[in-house]
Amino acid sequence: MNMLKEEKVSVRFVISTMWISIICLYLYNDFFSLFPPGNIQGIMDGMMGPFEVSQAGLFFAALLMLVPILMIFLTTVLPAKINRISNMILGVLYAFVMIGSLSGEGWAYYIFVGIVEIVLSLLITWYAWKWPKEG
Repeated sequence: MNMLKEEKVSVRFVISTMWISIICLYLYNDFFSLFPPGNIQGIMDGMMGPFEVSQAGLFFAALLMLVPILMIFLTTVLPAKINRISNMILGVLYAFVMIGSLSGEGWAYYIFVGIVEIVLSLLITWYAWKWPKEG
């Protein structure tokens, strides 16, 4: 019987793909947030969820999404020590960001995807914590 060879996957690759998954899930949730009744009208009235749309608010939202997007790349190129620390910190931080965004949300799809995002964020922290040592 031919056995398939198991390939060792780099921790950098695993963490980077989790950042990709998280950003895809953010986009999914944001896109489908347009569909509940009244949300498009709220956008047209200048509201972004419970927040009034402003330059500062949109800039902050852009920064919030820029970090995971950059971490896809940075995880592949940063030195191991900086990589490990930044992924542990940002993994926990983005878990809390998602926990905060779930408060007051009643739609099941958003809560479900949000929980998956939290799990992935914590897995990033876990994989970074367990980063292989030399020797």
